[in-house]
Amino acid sequence: MSKQRESGLVVRIHHREHPSLATIWDEFNRLPLPRVEHLRDVYRQAPPEVWPEIERLGQTCTARPPIPFPFRRGLSFRVSDLWLVHLGRLSIDTSKVKRMPLYWKVKEVFGDDARMSGFFYYPPGGFKEWHTDFEDPQSDPEKHWRVYMVKAEDDRKSWFQYVDPDTGKIKKVFDRDAHLNLFSLKEEPPLWHAVWSDTQRWCLGIKLGEQAIQSLLEIEGVERLAS
Repeated sequence: MSKQRESGLVVRIHHREHPSLATIWDEFNRLPLPRVEHLRDVYRQAPPEVWPEIERLGQTCTARPPIPFPFRRGLSFRVSDLWLVHLGRLSIDTSKVKRMPLYWKVKEVFGDDARMSGFFYYPPGGFKEWHTDFEDPQSDPEKHWRVYMVKAEDDRKSWFQYVDPDTGKIKKVFDRDAHLNLFSLKEEPPLWHAVWSDTQRWCLGIKLGEQAIQSLLEIEGVERLAS
C-alpha cells in the first residue's frame, strides 16, 4: 500500500483497545453534557427566520457536495457560559478548552503530536455540513489526521460520511458508542466529509500527527473501514 493511500484510511477503534484511550474516555464522561430534544429547540433563541435557513442547510447532507447555495458560515450564538451554537451543532467555547481536565489528559496521552480541536454536541437533527477543512493540512501539515471519540445514545442513528476519493461515491460510517473514528485530510483531491445525527451524539475532536496515529493504527482491534 502506498504511503498516500495509507494516509487515506478510515478506521475505527474501541477505546478499550488501548489503556491510554480509556483514560481519555473516562475524562470525557466526567463532563456535564448538554441535552435537548432536537436542534430546533436551541434555535428558539434565534430570530424566527434563522431556523428555516439552518434546516435547509442540514438537508444538503443527503445530497452530493459542494453545497449549492451560499449560507452564513459564521452564524453562531451563545447558549451558556460554556456552549455555543454554530450552524448544525453545539461546541464548547474554544477560549475555555484549556481550562478543561480533558484537554490536559489528551496532551498527557499524545504529547505535542496532538491538539484537541474541539468538543461537539449533535442533538437529534444536528449536523456538520459538507466541508473539506482544506486549509488545515496547509496550516498544520504535521497534524493532518482527525480522531473523533464518539458518545452516541443509539448506535447506527448518527454517522460520519465522506466522498470516496477513488470512486466519487458517498460512504457512511455509522457511529458506535465509545468508539473512535479516524481519518486523514492529507488527500488529493481534498476529502469532502459531513456528519448527521438522529440521536444524542457528543464527540471529542483531536488532531494528530503521524507518530501518534501510527501507534493507534497498530492496535490489534483496529477496524479498517476503507483504504
